[in-house]
Amino acid sequence: MNEECSFYTVGVIYDTQLLNPTFGSLCPRLSNETQVEVFSPDYLSEKAILVHLIMLGMVEQRRSVGSSLKSRIVHGIPSFPLELNSSVETIADEDIYLFHFFPDQGAVENQRDYLHMGYLPHMIAQQNSLIPLVVLRIIDQLELLFPQHRLLLSILKHNFAWRLKVETTG
Repeated sequence: MNEECSFYTVGVIYDTQLLNPTFGSLCPRLSNETQVEVFSPDYLSEKAILVHLIMLGMVEQRRSVGSSLKSRIVHGIPSFPLELNSSVETIADEDIYLFHFFPDQGAVENQRDYLHMGYLPHMIAQQNSLIPLVVLRIIDQLELLFPQHRLLLSILKHNFAWRLKVETTG
């Protein structure tokens, strides 16, 4: 049986930094930009944007010949690392919905679909002051996608908003 399989890492950008090596170097130069190319060809003065990601989980998609696409979603740290120069795409609302709302792993007759945020313990454990803001933004987006769980999500939102206030004042 021929089976096609693909893996996707789901993450969120929590910080970006502009890296400009020439910023702040107001001292006189021994050579200008054109002379640097001649005398120091290995010197690179590249500007870059550093993107900080936190991984939320992964999606494994399998398609057998003649059958439908089956997805397996795992929240938490993915079992494989991202490769350098990996492509990044914005996830659609329907995929966000599928990433957060899936059936319980129990017996088939007792299975119910439920809202799942298994990545939250991993995010909470991070020592970065921007993470609570990211969690609040995720919850805002989930409130729009899951209006039936607005009460649960509002409790989470108030908890993280309180945590953010306490950490910034303490």
